[in-house]
Amino acid sequence: MLPRPSFDSHRDTNVIEKLTRKIAELEQKLQYHPLSSDPEHLPTLIDLTRIHLEAGHYEQAIELSKKIKEVMPVTQTDPAVAVEYYYILATAFREKQQYRQAADFYSKGQRLFLGLKVNDEAHKKIMIDFFRGYGIYHLCTKDYRLAAVMFNQGLRLSPGNDKAQLALENYFAMATGLAGNHNVSLRKLDEVRQKWMRVDPQVRETSMDWASHLYHTARVREKLAKKLHDAGGTQEAREEAEKAILDLKESVRLREKLFEIASIASNYTNSRVADPLWLLGKLSISIGQKEEGEAYLSRAKACYLAMDPDSAQKKAGRIEEKWLSSSPKRHSIFAAAAPVECDLLPPVEVEAAASSCAP
Repeated sequence: MLPRPSFDSHRDTNVIEKLTRKIAELEQKLQYHPLSSDPEHLPTLIDLTRIHLEAGHYEQAIELSKKIKEVMPVTQTDPAVAVEYYYILATAFREKQQYRQAADFYSKGQRLFLGLKVNDEAHKKIMIDFFRGYGIYHLCTKDYRLAAVMFNQGLRLSPGNDKAQLALENYFAMATGLAGNHNVSLRKLDEVRQKWMRVDPQVRETSMDWASHLYHTARVREKLAKKLHDAGGTQEAREEAEKAILDLKESVRLREKLFEIASIASNYTNSRVADPLWLLGKLSISIGQKEEGEAYLSRAKACYLAMDPDSAQKKAGRIEEKWLSSSPKRHSIFAAAAPVECDLLPPVEVEAAASSCAP
């Protein structure tokens, strides 16, 4: 089986390009072997499924997972293979924003952890990836407390794996901030940034994780800016927004550079570029840079419109309705928004989890 470059671990253009090229090689290999009756070729099929997931080909990953189950029922195989099977499906459905299906597969995979061995590096690797993926799922569903718990579980397993630990520290800090502990979060994000500053600049230039750190920090600063503004700290709120804008501009620059080079699915590409552009546009308008902000929002809208999921089309519609129409509903993140019906979970605190974060 191939060395396992995780979908949710350190990502760069070279890895993505290699994964994309490997797809053709594995597909050709499997053409010579009937899969329906020969479990011997299960490792090759899993490799191919994983690579499609890595490359953002979520429908292909789901379809290939069905073949995996035909070749060998996951209940009768190596628990690490079974956990990875559920992890692939859960991640694919998460990225498609089909969260009920994702939750079901994450739950099934976690139940098999008792069969994994922490002292086995391959087993530990899939556990770290699983916790990170499950944490990202909870971020998507806005359960920030549980997201922090999952990232912290991954951190407990990651000492000695610098790249995985750095990414988990970043996600844990962001989840803490989105749950409302802004100052704790920003201190931890600053610690993460200092570590990134010791990384070779050429590595940072090709790292999606570094671009994500910049975006995640900006998200926390946006929340803090709103809190400061509501408390009467108008100037302090503006300063936080300006810091967030600087990080977002750099994150967008890196993402557009990475995806211009990489061969990767358009849904993955557009979502990774659109999200920071949307936040960048809102913040820019909020500090009086209306023309620049609207340009960013127009670019974000175009990215969402290029995606397949209905949820992306709805995001494009919200940008138009709230920010870009002739009579926009919003003109600043600091202005009170009209109440809307939603299914968001209530805000939660993660101080206990924050206090146990690995250094």
